[in-house]
Amino acid sequence: MFVFRFLSNNSRGSVQKKERGHFFGSDRGNAPFFNTSKTNLSVQKDDLTSPAKTDEEVFDYTKKINDSKKQVQGTEDGKKFAREAIRRWKAGEPAAILTYEAKMNVIRELLTDKLPVGDQSLILDVIEQSEVVYVNRFIKESEINSGISSWFDEANKQRYQAIKTGRAKEKDTSGESFLAANIRDLVDEAHANALLAKGAAGRHECIGTVRNISIANLYKHLPDNEQKRIKKLVDKECAAQNTMKDAMTGLEKAKFAEKAGTAKFKKKKQEVDLKLDGGKKDVKYTAEGYPDTLKDSVWSLVDTNTKGKEGWHAFGLGIMDSFHSVVLLVNVRPGGPFLYFVDQNDRSGSASPTIPGRLASTIPGTQQFSPGGLDAYLEYYAHINFGIYIQDLIDAKENAGKKVQESDISKMEPNTQMDLWHFTKNKAKE
Repeated sequence: MFVFRFLSNNSRGSVQKKERGHFFGSDRGNAPFFNTSKTNLSVQKDDLTSPAKTDEEVFDYTKKINDSKKQVQGTEDGKKFAREAIRRWKAGEPAAILTYEAKMNVIRELLTDKLPVGDQSLILDVIEQSEVVYVNRFIKESEINSGISSWFDEANKQRYQAIKTGRAKEKDTSGESFLAANIRDLVDEAHANALLAKGAAGRHECIGTVRNISIANLYKHLPDNEQKRIKKLVDKECAAQNTMKDAMTGLEKAKFAEKAGTAKFKKKKQEVDLKLDGGKKDVKYTAEGYPDTLKDSVWSLVDTNTKGKEGWHAFGLGIMDSFHSVVLLVNVRPGGPFLYFVDQNDRSGSASPTIPGRLASTIPGTQQFSPGGLDAYLEYYAHINFGIYIQDLIDAKENAGKKVQESDISKMEPNTQMDLWHFTKNKAKE
């Protein structure tokens, strides 16, 4: 199948930047394999005697089993991987994004003679907490029905029957959602990209990640000619400045995106430390338009477009007028919604009480956020990057041989608004 790639990674001169390293460490933490603050899961006794699998081990395991082949190790270690993948998936962790095929493989790994009661519960959790469209596929699988009939205890057999007469009868609302396999491919590519050194051959920065990884993978379900048409329109719009607004304009013209809204900040005066003359002169600049708090909720805009619609959804987010470009992924299913933030950065191990919203389950390329913490994080991001944005403009002008006076700085204050676009799986009607 044709998979398109966009030509340019460059974005808006030197202005497109990631969060600065002195705020966000990149060393991997040694967090437990599931977060008890996020989910109320029981630990089986045999898990307590073995070391937890790392994020990378679980990521590699779930990547391997995300295809249509039967992937069963048939070992105790294989069972431990399957248990942990299910627990992480239940918590929405990006290291354990599972396609239907992967879910079947973890079920197969556990569905054997004399399986513990805990494994029976995990298998039923996978079935019940998946989207309804998948629940109805599971209950038609002969190997599942046979295994449950042969090896489950009476209580879990009754629970399975309750799923078949309850959850499976709920309305399927996933018609507008993206394919889980495409989402997994997107996350896999973002992971590999984030682990490349900055400046390495083939590495995409923020707008390049949006165009070459997110858009390219989201629309792999389309015919080749339609993918080419999307690429052509996005390429054309991005030929000049190459910003999120440009990319989304191209996608809107292709009828695969629509503007979801704009969130603006309340403004206040704030002193910002800057440097002129190549860093030789310190300046205390009082900004007139410093972002205080959001007047509008970005999460509310997302929620309005996804609430009650099971499956995977995607949004393009231009942060601070496309100073940074990311794709938001949302998975709506029982236990969720689950929210992810895809860009070029490795923020794994950087969850901190001082960084609102970001969860410790973050992996390279895909950060996990609590939905209720998204707006606070975007405020935080705007606060720490407002001065960086201006300093980058100063440096760019000075590097080009232009003299920057203190009186020039007021013209460099950024538009701090947050622009959101909703990616649509199906082409809008003409």
